[in-house]
Formats: sequence, structure tokens, C-alpha cells
Amino acid sequence: MNLEEYLQALKDCPDERLQEELGIYDNYGILLNKTQQVIANHLLSSGKYERETLILLGGLIKAEGLVHKKGHTFLQLSKSLGSKNITSHGCAKFLGKPDILAHEFRQLRDYNEAIVLHDYSKNNPREIHHNRAISYVVEDIGRFVLGESLQVCLPQAKPEIIYYP
Repeated sequence: MNLEEYLQALKDCPDERLQEELGIYDNYGILLNKTQQVIANHLLSSGKYERETLILLGGLIKAEGLVHKKGHTFLQLSKSLGSKNITSHGCAKFLGKPDILAHEFRQLRDYNEAIVLHDYSKNNPREIHHNRAISYVVEDIGRFVLGESLQVCLPQAKPEIIYYP
């Protein structure tokens, strides 16, 4: 399945099947080769997103990102792309396998930014299914990637999507 087919499948898939069939769920990772500022500016200019800072674990963790207004999905913009970040956001299927380091190094070589999507209701009543909300953000970023001819990896997608323009 290519990226365009995956984006269409997201629209066509019933909410309750998004995780099983397409891998959409909390902590969904997206690896890109574009600066965070460019990505954030594009999403903010759509009017569907706003900046948000989350304070977690009693103030120990400060997460910067964007919130999708309709779906209440938090986009955590990673400050660095390290192997711990990659492994914990989509490549756990490679843990315990001898080729894990090669896989991580390939991702470190090919991508410089990570976005992790989180279910985030911000104390608002949920209007839509949480996986559907995450799928809206994946679609927005996917359309941006296609329009800008960017390289992207969706390691949690079923099947994993790696797009080269």
C-alpha cells in the first residue's frame, strides 16, 4: 500500500477498525525530513490547529506541540530524533531482533524530525472516536508530505508506510 492509498483507507475505514486494520492509535509516530517550524506553520495556517504546552508528571515534563481543535489530538513535536525516541514510537516490533540497530540507524540517517500523536481531550467532551481524531492529523500531515514531496515514514501504519518522492 502506498501513502495515497493509505490516506484513502483512513477515510474509508470504520472508527472501531482503525487500530486493527491501519495501526492508528495513541502514540502514533511520524518520521519526517523537514523542520518542525515548517510543519507547525503549515498546520497552524490551516486554522485547524493551535499551539499547546502540556505539563506532565507534576511539572517534570514539558511537551511542546499543537492540538487539533476538532479531534483533540496533541501533536508532540520532538526536539531530537534519537534511537530511544524511535524505538519507543513505532519500532518496538524490532526489539530483540539482531537487526534493530541497523533499522534505527537507517531512520536516524533518513529522518530528522519526529511527531508523535496523542489522544488528548483537554477536558472537552469527545465529539469523535479517539482513533478517528488521530487519523485526521495523519491525513493532514500526509497531504502536506505529498504536496511538498517530502520523505516520510509511518512506522506504526499497517502496513508500514515509507514514502520517497
